[in-house]
Amino acid sequence: MTNKSLKNAQAWEHIKKHGHEMDETEFKSFFPLFEPGPGPALVDKYGKNDDLTKNAGTGDEAIGQRIIVKGRVLDENGNPVPKAFIEIWQANAAGRYIHKLDSWDAPLDPNFIGSGWTYTDEEGNYEFTTIKPGNYAWKPDINQWRPAHIHFSVMGPALADRLVTQLYFEGDPLLDYDEGIYLDLDEDERKRVVATYNHDFTEPDWALGSQFDMVLRGSSASPTMPNRHQLSDEERQDLKDKGVDLIDD
Repeated sequence: MTNKSLKNAQAWEHIKKHGHEMDETEFKSFFPLFEPGPGPALVDKYGKNDDLTKNAGTGDEAIGQRIIVKGRVLDENGNPVPKAFIEIWQANAAGRYIHKLDSWDAPLDPNFIGSGWTYTDEEGNYEFTTIKPGNYAWKPDINQWRPAHIHFSVMGPALADRLVTQLYFEGDPLLDYDEGIYLDLDEDERKRVVATYNHDFTEPDWALGSQFDMVLRGSSASPTMPNRHQLSDEERQDLKDKGVDLIDD
């Protein structure tokens, strides 16, 4: 086993044992460890974490409108990308993230950690069950709010097959005010980051269905979207002081 593969395995063991105790910043800090090659093999071994309504380890369910997000991961030729590792993270139904950088005055949900992962099948299909995230004030001085969104990180079989993007919901009125992020995209790019309602995915008396396909490369590639919550130097040092080994240090 290579040193990087060993770090991957150790990270998975740590997440399995202590993931429910981590805040989101610490939880997400482990994912830069995973290489596209060994990552899917480890997911095969340790399973998926694709139901965010129940993965907090409390025995209770998250509060909010349940949604089922399904889609496919494709390459530039429209071929499915199997065994792609997908991580998502998001705010809770009140628009609040669990990490310490989030100062939004909204309640936390003890039954929602806001993170999960899965991998695609041989046809490039994936599925998550979660809750629809709430809106939050991004720039309160100018009354700017973020539309509801879910962050996606996708790692395919090659180093070039890496995508960090965001999912939005069709019909959200705040999309028309999302300056600096959504409105910076051209018309075609905007279509690629908006999930569509899918009645076939909707389960009666349970959850609404949304479809969100992603393309890793080429002229039709899904846009790369910024993540405001990347680790600061202070956060990185704090995690290192706790013994967390960040691979790019």
